[in-house]
Amino acid sequence: MDGVKHGIDACRRDHNCASLDTWEDIELAGFRLIDCVELKVDVKKKCRFVALSYVWGGWKVQDNPSPANIPRTIQDAMAATQMLEFRYLWVDAYCIEQNCEEHLEQQLN
Repeated sequence: MDGVKHGIDACRRDHNCASLDTWEDIELAGFRLIDCVELKVDVKKKCRFVALSYVWGGWKVQDNPSPANIPRTIQDAMAATQMLEFRYLWVDAYCIEQNCEEHLEQQLN
């Protein structure tokens, strides 16, 4: 984890990566993130976050994550998010309303 954190810090310091500094300026209507501290999914505006990219298996998405109802992969991603000193995590299965065609289309666009 130290190597990843070091890489993020080096990118900010040495490469002037605009994407790392402008995360807080991004605003999308209905953009949802997992709050890894409060263990809830909520609409967020202008905050730094990390994203998990993976292939999900045959599990059912719950409205709000808790250690009792989410796969270990996402639990581990939430822990890593906090170790990297971020609070918010984007995971498509939770952050895109899977049963709402309008939200799904909006977020995929």
